[in-house]
Amino acid sequence: CPNALLSIQYVISKVYSYKATGFSGIRVSYGLCGVILNDRDVTEFANYLEQHQARRPPDHLVSEWINAETKQAQNYLQGRNNFGYRFNVLEHIGIVSSLRDAKQ
Repeated sequence: CPNALLSIQYVISKVYSYKATGFSGIRVSYGLCGVILNDRDVTEFANYLEQHQARRPPDHLVSEWINAETKQAQNYLQGRNNFGYRFNVLEHIGIVSSLRDAKQ
């Protein structure tokens, strides 16, 4: 999207207008790169990825994290919600699935 950065700036400000306490993540496109995290959460999420990488692929772990599907995520996120933008503002260029040996 030629206006991706403007769209991302818009969606972040819109989320804060709805939820001043912040968010667990904002989905703006497909895959792992399609999620915006708070900068204060990056180290904790990186630790979560490292701890759980054998159990699930990283693009699935990010969804698990922002949806607070585990006690660990729930305890850290303290009720912060995830949000989704109605448009995909980034292009997904991956062709290899993280789940199977098939091209997408």
